[in-house]
Amino acid sequence: MVEAVAYWLARRGAAVSKTFTFATAASAALMLFPLAGLVLLIAWALGWFWAIAALVGFFLFQYLMGPRLVLNRSYVRLPTWDEAWLVETFREVKQAAGFNKRVELYIARDPFPNAFAVSNAFRRAVVVNEGLLKLVDVGVLDKEDVKAILAHELGHIVHRDNTYAIAASMAPYMTYVVGFGAFLFGVTWIKLAFEEGDNPLPGIALSVFGGALLLLSFLVNVGVLGFLRMREHLADLFSVKVTRSTKIAEALVKMEAALEALGVERRRAVKPDARKMLYILPMAYSELFGFVSYLFLTRPLSSHPSTETRYYVVEKYYRQL
Repeated sequence: MVEAVAYWLARRGAAVSKTFTFATAASAALMLFPLAGLVLLIAWALGWFWAIAALVGFFLFQYLMGPRLVLNRSYVRLPTWDEAWLVETFREVKQAAGFNKRVELYIARDPFPNAFAVSNAFRRAVVVNEGLLKLVDVGVLDKEDVKAILAHELGHIVHRDNTYAIAASMAPYMTYVVGFGAFLFGVTWIKLAFEEGDNPLPGIALSVFGGALLLLSFLVNVGVLGFLRMREHLADLFSVKVTRSTKIAEALVKMEAALEALGVERRRAVKPDARKMLYILPMAYSELFGFVSYLFLTRPLSSHPSTETRYYVVEKYYRQL
């Protein structure tokens, strides 16, 4: 719902950057962090705090070791001499953004045209897949498109999105752990009650409670994905601000159209439809159906907004610069 409100406000002429910044804060404040606190309280009351402590330790491990593990698994290499243009382009992006901290640049041995960023307080890296550079070689993307993509990934680092993603994902994980423990304990209680002739109602109640938390963990995860989609929009806006262009949206359209033409399935929850990439048709629906239509712009089971929505938001923001 927060996401739909953000699109509606953008359509009404609100400041796009402030709108989506507020949307991410509202998503966290209204749902994620209070729920995490509630689960912590329940876990403490039920004596399962050790499980929560283990989860917190796991996420701290992810935060500290995540960049190294991801880079190792991605089989990255340093740019070669004929890819020096990429290094120079990234230097220009950092300079335009006014970001002076060290950021490593790598090439991943992956034919899938994509790029990503990893970071924590101690290490920052942007990775470009060989498949993306291949699109430059064949003329699908130009170097200005790549510059916009690099600016988008730098935006994730500047906004500390890796950290926020780890923190936000703790809510559904904690809810799931507590719910699974309650459900398992309740089932065990019921089994022992029938064997010993005791009252099974407490076990039934605990099982129902655990099952409700398991369902809630799925719903919270949907909320987390919405939070991540808002962060993607903010990274797009960062790219627009740095490059002073809408190249990031144009690059996304080109990349998805190329993938569709090649018959390559995207590694996301929803496969793109090339027919939707070349025009912003869903935006026309808002003129006919009002606010409700904005709900259809969301992609509840995806970590990324649709390309048409990203294009629309980018265009609105660019006009406001």
